[in-house]
Amino acid sequence: MRNGARYQIFTSSLYTAATWIAPLLLAFLLLLTQCKFAVAQLCEHKSSCICEMKDGSGTIDLSPLAKKGGQPKFLDMPATGDTSKYSFNPCFSFKEGPANQECMQSSDIAVCQIQDDKYYDVGTQTSALFQNVGQGTEQKIVYKSSSSTKQSFVHLVCDPNISGGALAVIGETSSGSETYNFVLTSKYACLVTKSSGLSTGSILDIM
Repeated sequence: MRNGARYQIFTSSLYTAATWIAPLLLAFLLLLTQCKFAVAQLCEHKSSCICEMKDGSGTIDLSPLAKKGGQPKFLDMPATGDTSKYSFNPCFSFKEGPANQECMQSSDIAVCQIQDDKYYDVGTQTSALFQNVGQGTEQKIVYKSSSSTKQSFVHLVCDPNISGGALAVIGETSSGSETYNFVLTSKYACLVTKSSGLSTGSILDIM
């Protein structure tokens, strides 16, 4: 085969490859661009129940829901995903159960699991950390146990019409996962903006 013919075959192959690669590359770049402008807004942790948007646009403050005096706001609530009951209090720790149980011995309980007359630490106040859920301002609070690998996710749902707070207890949806899910719905789960007050949020999907 002559060199000219080989060159024509080579350049033809390059052209064919380019016609396939260019659209794929363009689609990839467009996807990156979309991702760039869909970045979730970060809510910086200020305390176990307060976070402030990094851009300074507002705060989420659950402190009006908190119960003081060592008692939980939500007491012994049955789960829909397992056979346990759970107690939860934002902001302030509480104690529950007999003297030899984890939820009574610890002075840092945020979430307590009650199963077969045992009271387990499944999240402490000092471990609380706000995390973004998906895009936008939706948040969840992650609590970790001080005595095991257990952790609790409290998903926040904004509803301006609910002032007292409503807690849906899902519990451990996958046996042995040691991960417990809750949904807290309240006007105090809404982002309070500096300019216009409450900013309504969305119902979250539990992942």
